[in-house]
Amino acid sequence: MTVRIVSWNMNHSLAPWQELAGMDADIALVQEACRPPWEVARHLEVDSASWRTPGRDFMMLWRTAVVGLSDRVKLEWIEAEPLEHAASRALAVSRPGTLAAAFVAAPGVEPFVAVSVSSLWMQPHTSTGSSWVVSDASAHRLVSDLSALIGQERGHRILVAGDLNVLRGYGEDGNEYWAARYETVFSRMEALGLPCVGPQAPNGRQADPW
Repeated sequence: MTVRIVSWNMNHSLAPWQELAGMDADIALVQEACRPPWEVARHLEVDSASWRTPGRDFMMLWRTAVVGLSDRVKLEWIEAEPLEHAASRALAVSRPGTLAAAFVAAPGVEPFVAVSVSSLWMQPHTSTGSSWVVSDASAHRLVSDLSALIGQERGHRILVAGDLNVLRGYGEDGNEYWAARYETVFSRMEALGLPCVGPQAPNGRQADPW
């Protein structure tokens, strides 16, 4: 059996839930997902976590999730709790709603962990003010959270997908400073044993315009 997985930033929209329910896939790793409508949710396997992501000034009514789309796989969700309240057996996360994980079991497939991640934009705090918005700070928090899922040097079976809001191999408009900052996210992931596997050109779809 092949486990078919789709990753989708749903951009706070309800319409993608109907699309997911009709896909011939087994698992959805979703980001910025609102609570699914009842008529769709009854055909899905979804954990009981709150559909909220805390923000600095307001509560965002969406989150990441690992969703079962078919009866070919069995999911066992890993409970995630905020760092300051996490019990010893819970997965401590820097910001609830930005990381969701589950153990995946299927006939003929070695069990693995599926993780959905979403790196949020934030504004820097400087004495002179700044017009920047950055995402690598949030991405690094996610990498730190992911490291808690790894208990050995080799042989861990973890698939991470989502929206890190960073570029790989270059910076915006060829900016070398941002290319170097973004690369630190991927190098940390690689050090954990989580190399980037794509999709990427030339074997994946090439963005047009690039």
